[in-house]
Amino acid sequence: MVNNNKYLIVEIGSKLYLGIENSFDKKKRKHTLTLFSSSSKVEVLSKNTHDLIPTFKLEDDRIVDLEFYDFWLSLLEEKNLYKVDDFIDQAVKFFSIQSISGVNTFLEEFNADFLYFKFIDKNIYLNSEEIVEKISENISKKDDRARIMESFIQCLSNESVIDEMKHSLPIAAIKCYFSGSKKYSKSFISLLMKISDSENDEDLVNFLKSKKIFNASFEPFNLANNLNNNFSYKNNLSLAKKFSGKGDLAIRAFTVDDSSTYDYDDAITIAKLDNSYILYVHITNFSDLFDYKSDFALEAKKRLNTIYGPIENFNLYSHDLISEISLREGCIRKAISIRFEIKDYEIISASIENTYISIVKNYSYEEFELLLKNKEEFNFLNKLTKLLYEKRIKDADFKLFNSEISIKADKNNNLYLKVMKGLDSYKVISELMILTNYFFSEYFIENKIPGLYRNQKKSEDLEVSIIGDNPEFYFYRKVSPVNISTTPSPHFGLGLKSYIQMTSPIRRYLDSLMIWQLDHYLKENKPLFSDELLNEASLTNINSLSSNKDKSKKNQKFWALKFLIQEEIKFLTGYIYASLKDKYVVFFNEFNFFDSIMKKNCKKTYYNDDVIEVSFEYIDLKNLEIKSMSDVD
Repeated sequence: MVNNNKYLIVEIGSKLYLGIENSFDKKKRKHTLTLFSSSSKVEVLSKNTHDLIPTFKLEDDRIVDLEFYDFWLSLLEEKNLYKVDDFIDQAVKFFSIQSISGVNTFLEEFNADFLYFKFIDKNIYLNSEEIVEKISENISKKDDRARIMESFIQCLSNESVIDEMKHSLPIAAIKCYFSGSKKYSKSFISLLMKISDSENDEDLVNFLKSKKIFNASFEPFNLANNLNNNFSYKNNLSLAKKFSGKGDLAIRAFTVDDSSTYDYDDAITIAKLDNSYILYVHITNFSDLFDYKSDFALEAKKRLNTIYGPIENFNLYSHDLISEISLREGCIRKAISIRFEIKDYEIISASIENTYISIVKNYSYEEFELLLKNKEEFNFLNKLTKLLYEKRIKDADFKLFNSEISIKADKNNNLYLKVMKGLDSYKVISELMILTNYFFSEYFIENKIPGLYRNQKKSEDLEVSIIGDNPEFYFYRKVSPVNISTTPSPHFGLGLKSYIQMTSPIRRYLDSLMIWQLDHYLKENKPLFSDELLNEASLTNINSLSSNKDKSKKNQKFWALKFLIQEEIKFLTGYIYASLKDKYVVFFNEFNFFDSIMKKNCKKTYYNDDVIEVSFEYIDLKNLEIKSMSDVD
């Protein structure tokens, strides 16, 4: 049967379609058509239509196999660009197309092709042989990826052992999703959720841990925030032997830190003379072992600070390097030491020197607390630091500090709250480190050594609220920021004329810089770094320091929220820190984190320092938010 309808090939977007003409508006030069394949009505301008010149049958002799390779090759022998009409004519001849349905089948296959042809600006472009080969390789790889993904899903469904090497691709895809990247396969993750019967990311993580795909310490939060202990270097220093022959020169010392600490970077020596005491504060000194240009230092420069967590810390230096430079019990280490002579609780002299120390004990705060009253030298330290504190805070903006609250984990990775409830041992060490940093800063100033000073202007409009909870805590508002500068000026927050941080070189990169600077000066009587270089270092790192501080706060909140999930806590008590336009900022002091509650979800009006009790529906760990929070009576 001969076809009497008028058929047009029309351009829509970057594709070609077969349509039956219904009408033509001569004035607007616009055709109204019904698309052959979908029966949809469309309007197309005449300039985007092409007449079918040959006469085609109506019978449905749909082409079964359209192999474009030979067709593409035959066209490529002539040229690599064809007009639409010429291209259709060549196709009709090559494939012996005799029916309307055959034309439609060809166009459908052409629209689906991306290997051989491109339709751009009313022309058909033929891909070169090189491009076709490259695309073919990519298609082959894509097929291989699909097979690997399918194999991974089958192994999970059948509870088979996962081969990490074979299935590295799907594992990488999961990590990509957990890292917060938008470039992940939604269909793959949806399928994982389905087969694992997971309602949220936390369920999926636990499922993947149960399948040994991730270890017990794996957390998506760490991926998303680039927290890891993958260091670009290997430690081959073997430092332990370097100082083994210095035992006769070594000063006996001890450390006091948290029970989970392994990065001991400060130590104490206290000895009673006839009518005075000799007090040493020692800071680990690794300047002879590696310098600021080493691979160790260059990576530390990127990390800036150690970030602590209950299950895993993300270190400034690699764990094996820390083991070599940490002031560990039973080891001899090189240190920079301040030697204080103290009489009647007054410092009568202070000197700074390079020393060797022998660490006889790593005390925990709890262990040292028991010794403060029972050992004369330690009791002296307790009284001394209390007097130093009382003298210092007379000129300080901050006279009271909140108890340190942190999330810890037991050997089974169960989380628990740890509160430093005003331990004297903690205050002793804290005050000694403040004293040490102050004397370091004064030494730098006196000897004109370029340094990185911590300066804080007086908080003229400081507001302090004392919240009578158990334990009591404090809100500080309108606080002047702490700045890092090569120009010394007072630190009004601490009540000191000047201040340098350098007592934690294993944990803070800028402290490491100061140790290298001071060590070089003690040896050569001249500084290693100029003001200009240190200024550049501080300016380069200031944004990174802010980012790192924010990352540390997020890490602390993440683990607090994990603890709430573990304990199935659904009600919280907090205090209003600030009232904004549409929400309240709330400090949940028991767990040491801030969050916000929408005012529209509150039955009452609250003011600064008011207590608020809230309930919530669930916790969004990915965004570190407590969802659907409302106040309760």
